[in-house]
Amino acid sequence: MLKLIFTENGLYIEKLDIGIDEFINTRVAIARCASQPIAIAISSASMLLPNGVPTLTELVMAINQEAMHQIAINLVDSDCVEVSIARGHWITSTPDAETGIFAVTLSDRIESALFKLWQFSMVLLPLSK
Repeated sequence: MLKLIFTENGLYIEKLDIGIDEFINTRVAIARCASQPIAIAISSASMLLPNGVPTLTELVMAINQEAMHQIAINLVDSDCVEVSIARGHWITSTPDAETGIFAVTLSDRIESALFKLWQFSMVLLPLSK
């Protein structure tokens, strides 16, 4: 399972070894214990990631070989691609929040490739400043 955390400061991705149902149930239990509101909806997510790096090729090959139609990759410019995931769970404190967690289960190969691509993008960030 991938956990994409959208914050005011950017995107963070974690690869978890639990199922999505267990993850959501835990989040609901934590919110209930903390008396905090929680909103969960089926949604989509998009992220900008670097173009022209080997890890992107690995992701594209995995998507094509597995006929995974849940993910689309679109060229934004010479430096970036937009990776869109069609269906996952958006978890926030309010339904209209712009920050929150997008949880999705994909194949292990695609999750690993997407996670590596995001890690690579984190290495590139200091170079672009």
